Amino acid sequence: KNLGSSTSEIVLGLAEKATFTVYATATPFENAVQAEYLGIGGLFKGIRAEVPVEGSKNKLLQNFKAWAWIYGAKVEFGKKDKRGASVFWPKHHVAAQELKDAHFWLLAKGVYTYRPMVLPEETVKNTFSPVTADEKHLELYKNILTVYDVASKDTSMDGDERRSIAAHGVNLKKRILEASKVDAAIEKAKKLIVGAAYLAPKEAKQVIIFTDTKAERKIGLFRFSEEYMKKYTKELRARKENARHTQEELDKEYTYTEMQEHMREFRAEVELNEKTSPQLLAPPPPFANFIVKLASLMHSFGMNGEGMYKLESVVDTVLKAFPPGQAVEYTGRVSDDVAAENLALWKSNEAQVLVGTMAKGGRGLSYHDTTGEMPSRVQININLPWTGGGTEQVAGRLARLGTAKPVALDWLFAENIPFERELKATVEARLKAMKAVTLGGRAGLAELFRRGFD
Repeated sequence: KNLGSSTSEIVLGLAEKATFTVYATATPFENAVQAEYLGIGGLFKGIRAEVPVEGSKNKLLQNFKAWAWIYGAKVEFGKKDKRGASVFWPKHHVAAQELKDAHFWLLAKGVYTYRPMVLPEETVKNTFSPVTADEKHLELYKNILTVYDVASKDTSMDGDERRSIAAHGVNLKKRILEASKVDAAIEKAKKLIVGAAYLAPKEAKQVIIFTDTKAERKIGLFRFSEEYMKKYTKELRARKENARHTQEELDKEYTYTEMQEHMREFRAEVELNEKTSPQLLAPPPPFANFIVKLASLMHSFGMNGEGMYKLESVVDTVLKAFPPGQAVEYTGRVSDDVAAENLALWKSNEAQVLVGTMAKGGRGLSYHDTTGEMPSRVQININLPWTGGGTEQVAGRLARLGTAKPVALDWLFAENIPFERELKATVEARLKAMKAVTLGGRAGLAELFRRGFD
């Protein structure tokens, strides 16, 4: 469903050549726009819809775009899409009823079926644990709210820049939220594997901790823009000796003062080119305008990537909290071979704690015990993925058919950071929308979240 990715291009290429294609997936699509891949065999061909346009005549949509619009997508007519229109799904758009209708449309076409995984009730125990964020993280969160609020009201920023500021702020708030719950996750894990083993060896557990991020975050420091990095990384590979930047400089995070110097050099270069070589394309700026604005405000608050403004790697923090060998990682920063070796160590109980990122370890893998010979397993989820599909995937790593022992999932929620409720509401809405697709509207994980969180 992720069109544009390298994997989707391979899959679509195979589907085009195949006489008959069967897709088997737990998350076919979360919104109507993501269903485009299903049309490779002509599923949406011939569908037509007239879209009302304010101040103009109705405009005709055909085939997949018409279907997507009928079932909840938004449409934009303009120059961005050479084909005349583009369909999209706004960030907080739900349209659960339309997606429920899409579910029944697919069933009626005879191209879609769903087999829900039904586990005995006693097999899975979900716990929703409140966590109280400490004063450091609360102060950091409040300071960040102030910075992004001021930046969003800057009249020198255009609409796209203000939206970029908002998105940047949401990602940082989510990172702070996660950091506020790491210690609680570690404490829970220690009690499960150490406390239980000490008091009652037969009650010892194996623990997997899922986190959303793996790297540290220095608040107030910024890397070069993506376009700038791409240009000068390419230059470095082509001619190392005379390249503008070394690899170390390209990898570095810059303070506001250093950013100002780079921006002065950039403006001087643009001005010189305009005078001497106007035919040359302007080079990409080292930092986007909205990033410079954020850096300026953070600088004024003393946010310098040190002390409380340095968020340590969640993975490293967890690993350091246990004796060597007791905790291992399954993340994208280690090779596939090392990740597989670590997973085997955990599954055999040679390591008692596995810390994994939701992106690497939260999809498609099975962590349940099929033998009944291993200790009971507990999954601690520090944060929520952004998407309903991601949440569904994480929830289904231990809770799987064939598990020989009951499993437990513990979802941590920071009760005193307001963004937790915003994130929970967003994920819950996306779960409902996704379930409208796969279950025709029947309750599932979204209802569990609503009851558990409340």
